[in-house]
Amino acid sequence: MSRLGWFGVLTTLVYIGIFCWLFGAQISEIRTLEPNELGDFFAGVFGPVALFWVVLGFFQQGVELRHSVETLKLQAEELKNSVEQQRELVKASRDQIEFDREINLAQRARHEVSIRPDFKVSPAGSSQSGKEISFKIEILNRGEIALDVWVFIEPPTYSGSKFRFQSIGRGEYKHVGVHFFENMNKGGDFLMTIKYSNKEGSEFSDEVNLTLAKKRSDGPFSELKVINSPPAQP
Repeated sequence: MSRLGWFGVLTTLVYIGIFCWLFGAQISEIRTLEPNELGDFFAGVFGPVALFWVVLGFFQQGVELRHSVETLKLQAEELKNSVEQQRELVKASRDQIEFDREINLAQRARHEVSIRPDFKVSPAGSSQSGKEISFKIEILNRGEIALDVWVFIEPPTYSGSKFRFQSIGRGEYKHVGVHFFENMNKGGDFLMTIKYSNKEGSEFSDEVNLTLAKKRSDGPFSELKVINSPPAQP
């Protein structure tokens, strides 16, 4: 029972005690009252007590209402804290997912590099027979195995512009030969494109610049210069 309840009970008992003390000697006279007079008497005696309990009930409702408001405030604060915690958890989860994604991308990139072929193209000698100039080009794979290797040269040379190798392993090299007619070529630039796949099937395309030049200003076009580009991305 609340404090107001105990206060009401105690006050009621005190009130009854005072009533008995004041009117205890007149109990015999009260018994002689008519029923309607007796009802009026009890109404007059206990009316203040009833009004007192009504007022006390209002106060009790006010106290309970304040408690309810405070409880609602506490619940609202807890809900706010819970929402904030959930927001922090969501942010932490999002950050963790982004971090894991970056880690996976970095691991994937390192893995791609570790299994990627790496070609180096170099001149491997030349020869001349009459007006025909022949160049041997070495294609060395310094990386992992390359599969289904295609080599294209543009514009096409006298000997052709397309070569194919089933595979070129790590440390392995292949040669392609290109031929020019001195009186048909005035030097110039050529583009060698190497298309291939790594062992997981990812496709790559590297480009190498070739330049047909003269060793001497008054000599024939008898020198092939090679400019390698960095390995391309898949």
